[in-house]
Amino acid sequence: MEYCYSNNKTNPQDYSLYVFVYNPKAIKFSETSMLNQIEMSFGSDTDNYKKFPLRVVNYSLEEGYERVFYKFKVVLTSEEKQTIMKKLDKDKRVYNVSGIELLEDGKLNAADYTVARKYTYTGFAPSYSSDNGASGNLTYSSAEIEVLQLEVFPTQYRPDGYNGKNIYTQDSLHSVYFAVPKSVITEYGNMTKVHATWLNAVLKPSLVIGDKSVYNAIKPYIGVDIGTKNTTVKHIYLGDLDVIGDSNANMQYYCGYAYNLDRNEFGASNLKYGEQLTELDLLLCTPNGEDPDDYVIPSRFVIDEMINATGILGGELVNGKYSKALFESVDSKFTEVEISAEDKFDLTSTVIDMDFWKWLFGQNLEVTTKFNGIKAICPISESDLSGTAEEISKRLYVGKQDVTHLKQLYINTKSDYTVYLFRYQVSDYVSQRAKHCYWDRQFFKDVFKSGTADGYFFKETVNLDFDIIDVTFTKDFKDTVIPVVSSPIDVVPSPTPPPDIYEEVPNSNWYDGLLNVLKWVGLLFVIYVIYCVVRLFKPKKKQEEDYKNEDST
Repeated sequence: MEYCYSNNKTNPQDYSLYVFVYNPKAIKFSETSMLNQIEMSFGSDTDNYKKFPLRVVNYSLEEGYERVFYKFKVVLTSEEKQTIMKKLDKDKRVYNVSGIELLEDGKLNAADYTVARKYTYTGFAPSYSSDNGASGNLTYSSAEIEVLQLEVFPTQYRPDGYNGKNIYTQDSLHSVYFAVPKSVITEYGNMTKVHATWLNAVLKPSLVIGDKSVYNAIKPYIGVDIGTKNTTVKHIYLGDLDVIGDSNANMQYYCGYAYNLDRNEFGASNLKYGEQLTELDLLLCTPNGEDPDDYVIPSRFVIDEMINATGILGGELVNGKYSKALFESVDSKFTEVEISAEDKFDLTSTVIDMDFWKWLFGQNLEVTTKFNGIKAICPISESDLSGTAEEISKRLYVGKQDVTHLKQLYINTKSDYTVYLFRYQVSDYVSQRAKHCYWDRQFFKDVFKSGTADGYFFKETVNLDFDIIDVTFTKDFKDTVIPVVSSPIDVVPSPTPPPDIYEEVPNSNWYDGLLNVLKWVGLLFVIYVIYCVVRLFKPKKKQEEDYKNEDST
């Protein structure tokens, strides 16, 4: 509902928009969530859809009709009101609404409900026309518009090696995939642009282990500042630990991330990448005691643990759902991008060549592979999904753990849909092997001992309430923008074990080096044999002269 539009702009502060919702299931929507939003475009600017917050004004309370009807106000700043009013034709004001996103109480993400209507207003409310007419003639009509309904699934890809910043940091490519009706592609052409929004947040260093008993022992200390050393906690985790020394008294400990042991306690002066963690806010244990080095934790599992940790940590919530204490940083506003099919991403992977001979002769042991020109928008074909999960993962730059679902989606929809990959961000993923140690009480003294429940620390960027607003299709050089109805999702990339950067590079292993040495030895031996043969067949007189010369020498 348009309220108090003025064609002479004398009362722009009165201009407002309201939304009336029929809710036959009587769903209880959150009354305060910032995730309640409407997706709209205005006037002739039908290619520019935006999201605006919705504030609950009231709802029906009559018995039998509790919450069946809702009234929301579209929250607009003064600047936004001015911008919208400039876009509108005063004689025929057009509002295109693709959908409304409403958060049900107790749910993590809002659901996007399809509206797909164009509302056209003519006339004015009393006293708001240019002649300030007392009687109003405001009317409206509505018509259906085309929208694209998408179900979006997240994935990520990390190359085997580090990205060059340090040996603990990998490139992480964020992507989503979804199915688009072939009928839309036939009519409008290939998908060439995606307009999306999300909120970037970086998790604090978190710990993954595989021992449930250790997990249960540390869990009571989630969100508790235990200081740099607390023997009551018992368990210790040290990132990428190096121990130098021949006795407890002389040992030097060099590590990165450290939980429950002061990194400087033993006088280490060259500490590795990482920090002293006096508090753990996110602790993950593999579901069935799997070895963390051989198991990729599902994204959904991490989200569940973030929710559990929020119940413990409390405090200010990010987007109304996760404790801010879980994050090292949170962006002040949503990222909004329009990425085209011409946009590309680059990834870097550096490993350490274990070639003995390169090491022996002081050659560079770092081998860097560049993955350049990865397309942002990629339709998937049947040939793309051939081979093993690892082959498909590397071919499409998706997580190996997501290959099965991606293939199933393709198989289930291939007759009527085309599955697209949309790649939209590269972030840093930090991981570091965590050595488990513990405090053992012996002879009235706490003794530091090595344990067996090793794991790893990780830190990553997550995209909260990722949402596709609209997509562009291009056919015969004509662009068509279609608004999207798609429920926002939290993209929390699956934590992956630290990479084994000390790899033997193909065609550069020790036996190849040995063969090269043998070739040189063989060549020298052949030269020596030829020399001996030549000496053998020299004239006798010449040989005697050579012998005399050698004797005199």
